Amino acid sequence: MRVEDFKKYLFDIDGTILNTKEEISAKTKDSIRILIDKGIEVLLATGRSLQETLQVAEELEFSLLLRLIVLTWYIKGKKSVKITLNNFY
Repeated sequence: MRVEDFKKYLFDIDGTILNTKEEISAKTKDSIRILIDKGIEVLLATGRSLQETLQVAEELEFSLLLRLIVLTWYIKGKKSVKITLNNFY
């Protein structure tokens, strides 16, 4: 498989985008830029606050941030999922 075989890439911020020093390495930035330049969508996943997520997105030079809140809960053995579009930035 080639990088171009995928239309979207989803990365977790903690431990994937950010290293153990809470920094984004030059190699990571370059790799993400290559994907974006090829027209591939790059998405971030995190449980971080909006402010922390915006800092990462800005450092990666993302032009759009959608903040989705996904709540999953179990009621009497049945799984329910609620997805809320919270904000555009």
